[in-house]
Order: sequence, then C-alpha cells, then structure tokens
Amino acid sequence: MSKNNYPAVPTDKIVKSLTSVFKTKNIENLTNDAYQFLRIMSGFIAHYDLYGFRSNYSDLKYLVSDILHSSDCIDPERMIRDKWFEEQYGYAYCKSKSDTFKAIAQLTKEYEQEIEMYFTLKNSADELAWAGVIAEKNGYKLIKQ
Repeated sequence: MSKNNYPAVPTDKIVKSLTSVFKTKNIENLTNDAYQFLRIMSGFIAHYDLYGFRSNYSDLKYLVSDILHSSDCIDPERMIRDKWFEEQYGYAYCKSKSDTFKAIAQLTKEYEQEIEMYFTLKNSADELAWAGVIAEKNGYKLIKQ
C-alpha cells in the first residue's frame, strides 16, 4: 500500500507548453507547470525560478540536450518498475510521470534537428552582426566574399 497518493502529473499541459516552446523556438512560452516538471528531472541544474530557467535555456539546443540526456527520459519506466516509487507516491502518480517522460522525449526527438539548425544559424547570424559592429567601430567594413 502506498504511503502517499500524489496527484497525477498534468501531462497534457506540460506537453502543450513544450510544443509551443519548440514550435515558436521561444523559451518564453514555457509555462510554470512545464517548468515545475522539468526542473526536477534528473540532469537539470537548479534554478531560482522560472525566469532563471528561461534565461539558462534561451538557446533551445541546450534544453533539447538536457531533456534527451536525462535518465528520466532514457528510462521512463523506472518509476513503474521500481516498486519503492509506487509505495512512496502511489501508482497513478508514477504512471503519469512515466507517461510524461515518454511524451517529452518523443516530442523533443521530433524537434531536435529543427532546433539544432535554427539555433546554429541564429548564433552564426548574431556573431556576424557583432563582428560588423566591432569592425565598424574600428573603421573597417565587413565584405562577404
């Protein structure tokens, strides 16, 4: 018998939030529900709040990497397989967390290449813009060859 019966995780809300983040390529669309779930996944560093998390993951390549390297997404069945979790939290909670890990991993894999390409190009464009500013400040002009 479980010691506690934690409420099920709002999987749909979390996946909807991450879908919005990935589709728009904008971490500002991350909701508090999704943040609260992600921040306690294995492999994620501690953040003071949602805003610190958003700041840390403004380049979504790092969010994608941390999700896909999280042991929770690598082995989403662990909370179901290890009966200790069920005893501590209750089956419904463990099942909903497992389902959420699976959904997040699948969604992240679907957007992985698109995010990688977008942010690589964006970072290159940002670097070129800064190079132009520095060149102009020093009396030079960048010319594409």
